[in-house]
Amino acid sequence: MTTRNKFLTAGITIVVLFFAGLFTGRLTVKTAINTKTVTVTKKVPYEIIKTLDNPVPYSVHDTVPYAVAGKTIIQKVDTTAILADYHLERDYNLDYSTDSLGTFKVDVKVVGNKIIKAKSTMQPIVKYITTTNTITRIPAIQFYGMVGSSIDLSLNQVQAGIDLGQKYMIGASAIRYVGVSGPQVGYTINVGIKF
Repeated sequence: MTTRNKFLTAGITIVVLFFAGLFTGRLTVKTAINTKTVTVTKKVPYEIIKTLDNPVPYSVHDTVPYAVAGKTIIQKVDTTAILADYHLERDYNLDYSTDSLGTFKVDVKVVGNKIIKAKSTMQPIVKYITTTNTITRIPAIQFYGMVGSSIDLSLNQVQAGIDLGQKYMIGASAIRYVGVSGPQVGYTINVGIKF
């Protein structure tokens, strides 16, 4: 068998191994799933506002002591000052905001010892959880073939083999070189690992 026929046989073998590797590589695929979870807390982009006009108390308690141990307590009072205080309009701004709750404010208007208006403003903090699954498919067996040429574009090397799990490589190659007695062909067995 001449050198040309050997390289032709090697070329045909590479093409056959290429297609065999293409189909076997597709059939023997291992799947790896990488899950990444990201948690972000943000304030909602809008405010929730609720207003109550003339709310009715659910309970009323009398806290003025009229009698202590059977005796009536008599005090001097300034009726004008009490009436002036009773008719004052009081505005309260209550802020219950925290880092974990978000913004929670209550504006209250009190007239005549009664709440006339209560307005609450909320902007809660919400947790957004994003989960990303990355699916990687790794062929368990994959064939490969390589052809090497010199500058004059003549075929000088043919290599074929299998790739195991995208990590280990086992193959064989034929190398044409010019020796003392003319052109010669050398054969090698190759073993490798990918880093």
